[in-house]
Amino acid sequence: MFVPSSGSPPTKDCDDPEIKAWLLRYGFRNDIMNEYLAHLAATTGDLYSALLEAEVDDALLDGAGDILTALAQGGPAEDMDDYPDALPVIRRFAELLATRQATLGRLNSLLSVLAFLRTSPDDSPWAALSVWPEEAVPDQARDWVRRASAVEPDEGTRTEMLAFLRDR
Repeated sequence: MFVPSSGSPPTKDCDDPEIKAWLLRYGFRNDIMNEYLAHLAATTGDLYSALLEAEVDDALLDGAGDILTALAQGGPAEDMDDYPDALPVIRRFAELLATRQATLGRLNSLLSVLAFLRTSPDDSPWAALSVWPEEAVPDQARDWVRRASAVEPDEGTRTEMLAFLRDR
């Protein structure tokens, strides 16, 4: 894993592909709130372009989900309303999820984004958007839950899943 030697997050004007890749996978994560650095990671790391690549690895997909979750949470930092590529990133994220193995983290990200879209105030720009057709959302969410529950976890995975749910 690449960690910038400065010890601080890069500025918004970063052209180094290694730093961008690091930001999108790990650089926004912290012990307090991912919301603080999620917008910086999405914009500086060019999340949308990264998700359009032919090969999107699991670390990038999971990072994208966690960034979208943080942006959907809102809070003290810039959030989904401040992210100009939010809609195309959400759409691309959904396309990629449809072809990947279901995990609790990915399900959590999907449900967080769906909750954000469904609970946006009527006067917000999100209210008029139809990111996923209403009839498709429950089917996709149900399919993810079905796929996640069909896995018979071993004891280590079961413990990890319970810890994940307890921390939510």
